[in-house]
Amino acid sequence: MSAPDPYPPGPPGTPPGPSDQYFEGLTYGRATNAMWLGVASVLCCGLLAGIPAIYVGSRALSDIDASRGRLKGKGTAWAGIILGILGILGTFGGAGYVYHQSQSGDCEPTGSSSHAGRIC
Repeated sequence: MSAPDPYPPGPPGTPPGPSDQYFEGLTYGRATNAMWLGVASVLCCGLLAGIPAIYVGSRALSDIDASRGRLKGKGTAWAGIILGILGILGTFGGAGYVYHQSQSGDCEPTGSSSHAGRIC
C-alpha cells in the first residue's frame, strides 16, 4: 500500500503540482537496478543476481503502476526480470552440462588410487 499523494490532482485545466513536475518522465531507479542485476546474472553471477533482479523488477513494476503515470521504466523493469530469468536458466543449464560431462564415460581417470579424479 502506497502513501497518499501529497498533492492531489486539481480540476481539469489546472497546472500540475510540484511533485508532478519532479516525476514527469523520470525513469524509476528500482527499474534501472533490476536491469543491471539482470545483466550481471547473465554475464557472471547467475543465481546471486538473477533472483534479486526478478524481485526488484517486479517491485518496480508495481510501483510504476501505482504512480499513475508519473514514473517511467516499465520496459527497463521487464528487461531486468527477463535477464534475471535467463541468468538463472543459464546457471542451471551450465550446472547440468558440467554434471552430465562428469558422469559420461568419455572421461579418463587420473591420479592415484587414493586421489582418483577425472579430466574431461
